[in-house]
Amino acid sequence: MTKSKFVCIFGATGSIGQACVKRLASEGWSVYLHYHQSNKTATFLQQELTSQYPHQHFIPFQMDLSSLEQLEFPFLFELDAIVFAHGQTVYEEFIATSTVTTQNLLTTYLLAPQEILKKLYPKLKGGSVVLIGSIFGEKGAAWEVSYSAAKAAQIGLMKSIAREWAAIPIRVNMIAAGYINSSIHEHLTEEDEQVSIAQIPLKRKGTAEEVAYGVSFLVSDASSFITGQSFAIDGGWNLIG
Repeated sequence: MTKSKFVCIFGATGSIGQACVKRLASEGWSVYLHYHQSNKTATFLQQELTSQYPHQHFIPFQMDLSSLEQLEFPFLFELDAIVFAHGQTVYEEFIATSTVTTQNLLTTYLLAPQEILKKLYPKLKGGSVVLIGSIFGEKGAAWEVSYSAAKAAQIGLMKSIAREWAAIPIRVNMIAAGYINSSIHEHLTEEDEQVSIAQIPLKRKGTAEEVAYGVSFLVSDASSFITGQSFAIDGGWNLIG
């Protein structure tokens, strides 16, 4: 029997995280499932996947990623991939955005991944890191200024670590997600949603499963010559100014 590969997915109980968990599990991966507050969802995923794939391992763990000093992983062993699918946005006018809000988003998308990768580096023997980013990190977004700035910082983190770790080799890439049908967009009204969809050349929202297919490719051997890249899964939205 082929040895199962292990991936740690941060934000495994979110819409995109769950899709990644299920996609990689179907491809033979064992999964560490990080969650913050969604214990029931993590437990259900573990039970469902263990039933479907009894020869693989599905290990949920709770962690508050905003507590940087508590990011320790003695329970994780050797990893083949890490996926960052955690986070949220804040939708408000720029002049109403507090410094605390911006600091929290920078912690979520920059400082937490940075600290996690430093801690897990000894356990990541080659392999791949994938961050779920946003096209707003490149093009910006009104009413989501701090979120867009944090996502831009995440791009810099991805590209810089990719250069530094290429010789190991550990590959580091990003999926720049567009308007995906996920909980992060629950704040939008139906009118806001229709305005956004009208701007997308393919005239629809993407699905979490489509993002998961991109992640599957980037953690696979098929992408072994790809690092430091951001791949837009956005229906062509990044083409619009």
